[in-house]
Amino acid sequence: MIISEGYILLLMLSLSILAVYVIPEMLKEHHIPMFLREADENMFSVIMRARIMSYAYFLILAGCMPSLSLYFVDASCLFTAQEATETKTTLDVSMTDYYQVCLIMFVWFISVPMVLFVILAKFKDASRYLLVPIVVASLVFVLVCSLLALLVIGFTIVHGNSLFMRVLTAINCTILVLSIAINKFYTIRYSKKDLLQSDEQQIDA
Repeated sequence: MIISEGYILLLMLSLSILAVYVIPEMLKEHHIPMFLREADENMFSVIMRARIMSYAYFLILAGCMPSLSLYFVDASCLFTAQEATETKTTLDVSMTDYYQVCLIMFVWFISVPMVLFVILAKFKDASRYLLVPIVVASLVFVLVCSLLALLVIGFTIVHGNSLFMRVLTAINCTILVLSIAINKFYTIRYSKKDLLQSDEQQIDA
């Protein structure tokens, strides 16, 4: 369990670096597939969407560790909000353990083929194409893992093991929602105008 949680923390660190440095500094227009872009949006909007996606999966990975956010550590035993306050919740100790094991299995099954594919693609190894069916199949489980993680995040906001954990999770979710809304507003209202202006500047140059 410790190894798996350490692996999830490593993935979260990688997504943080991806969102903060790699995407804004290294992502170019030709790196983005056409189906991920709209015809009338500029590169800034696309980059922001990619950063928001990285941040969203960062939060989903955080939701894959309910044992760190829901357990109350006592001198003699572990318990959650249900045992502590007799609140009617579905995530008691047994269900928290069940969710923890399921989410960790999903994370390993989804991420390992993707990580191997990225590494082999970096070295331009043709054997990476052998992983394509596995990667496509694992994408099916991303939705299930995301839904379970979102459920854990919701319980963390309401029944987290500390005020700090509850407030911090709520703040992160609020930032994500605001980022999506602001980027969507920019895409609809200003992206096409900025795209036309940048094209005119290139023509003038």
